[in-house]
Amino acid sequence: MKILPFISTFAFVVTAATIRADIAHTFDTVPVTFSGYVDAYYVDDFADTITGNRQLTPSGVSPIYSHSRANQLAINHALLDAKVAIAQFRGALGVQAGTYVQKNYAIEDRVVQHIYEAQFGFKPVADTNVWIDAGIFPSHIGLESATSKDNLTPTRSLMAENTPYYEAGAKVTWDASKQWSYSLLLLQGWQQIGSKNSNKAIGTQVQYKPNDRLVFNSSTYLGQSPNSPDARLRRYFHDFYVTWQATKAWSFAFTTDYGAEERSTRDRSLNSWVSATVMAKWQFAPQWAVAARAEHYYDPHGLTVATGTTDNFVADGASINLDYQADAHVLIRLELRTIGAQHAVFVESTGLTDNNSYTTVSVSVAL
Repeated sequence: MKILPFISTFAFVVTAATIRADIAHTFDTVPVTFSGYVDAYYVDDFADTITGNRQLTPSGVSPIYSHSRANQLAINHALLDAKVAIAQFRGALGVQAGTYVQKNYAIEDRVVQHIYEAQFGFKPVADTNVWIDAGIFPSHIGLESATSKDNLTPTRSLMAENTPYYEAGAKVTWDASKQWSYSLLLLQGWQQIGSKNSNKAIGTQVQYKPNDRLVFNSSTYLGQSPNSPDARLRRYFHDFYVTWQATKAWSFAFTTDYGAEERSTRDRSLNSWVSATVMAKWQFAPQWAVAARAEHYYDPHGLTVATGTTDNFVADGASINLDYQADAHVLIRLELRTIGAQHAVFVESTGLTDNNSYTTVSVSVAL
């Protein structure tokens, strides 16, 4: 096993802490917030999987983008971020690296692959809760973020992996009240920074928080399909999730996606995919928690995961993870996960299999 990723992790953490301290001392009066984050991991795949990129299918693609390397130590995500807010203005700049970046940003130009966010926003009217932001920013779609420490499980659900983690464009956000917020977005496309089409996309987000323990979220996307940039086929998508902090110890989440695309320029009828995930977490001690997940993914037309096999990607999965919060900055997580597909779509060194089971050990440090 290679120790270079962990040496890199240590160096990153020390550097981030030093930079944060120096800048904080220099700019005491400037409202700038600096943060650093590293997620190091090791995946032990139970199958006879080739070391390196994992869960590959016969087409060469994989439904997994986070914690994507098997049988070797690696850095999933390393992030340095700075945020500033002055009166009616705000901005953010974040740079990143890791196997998540290598795989999920592969279609982007090298210049922008390492940009986590680069956005600027302002309030058009000072005494309102309306913001206009533009640039590169995290996606408005989905419950799970690229930063694993903020998620109930260390690895991402299949639905999260195959919907946008990032977006580029402009958005208007209105916090109408403590309960309701609304967003309207004009986007480059489906998880796309560089402009590869002339037709931009539209997104919406509505969030309702009846109290501090319950959140309902609805997000949509209407725009060009990434599968056919020349044919200009339309993609329609809706994501819904609800989170519930039932007690101090128990929390739950449910999320579901529905997406559809036009078949061709001559046939405007739709092919579709659907997915759903249920998660539960039990905080059974101040530093210890356990979480479980059940999920279903149905994409027989290969709109998001084209495997090159019959029915493309139809799968069910389950996982359980144990979390240990060592201190305020360090989170250690162990997860056991299995994904079973309807057909043999996972590549092993000896052939194809319809099941992929593995453990993931993740150590994340946040400053």
